[in-house]
Amino acid sequence: SAELREIGMTFKMIPRSAKEAQIIKDIIYMFRYASVPAWGGNEDVQFGKGGENEIAFGKENFVRVPYLCKFTFMSGSETNKKIEQFKPCAIRKVAINYTSDGTYATYSGGEPVATELTLNFLESKLLFKKDIAAGF
Repeated sequence: SAELREIGMTFKMIPRSAKEAQIIKDIIYMFRYASVPAWGGNEDVQFGKGGENEIAFGKENFVRVPYLCKFTFMSGSETNKKIEQFKPCAIRKVAINYTSDGTYATYSGGEPVATELTLNFLESKLLFKKDIAAGF
């Protein structure tokens, strides 16, 4: 059937320093930020002719869709041709687990000892036979 593919990925991240813990926190923040919609448009929608333009809908009446992302499986500096690739995707789910080893634990500064990040993506375009032949 013609359905959009869903892709799931899980990453276990273990910081070795406070700096690495901050980088992990930043990665989680960006995925969470990119996965939700934004409020407000770029410009007001107007109607009318000539100088009689009136605002039909203000920019505060719109919800903008979340970001799309594109990821590629690499082998060195080249695309890995042995693994199927994906079209641009929307981030459908972001799950953070601070107890990936079964227990909540932090370093003395409060940074989690381990963080598991699970991401679900939904491709934004249908897959066709020619796409499979092209490595998607």
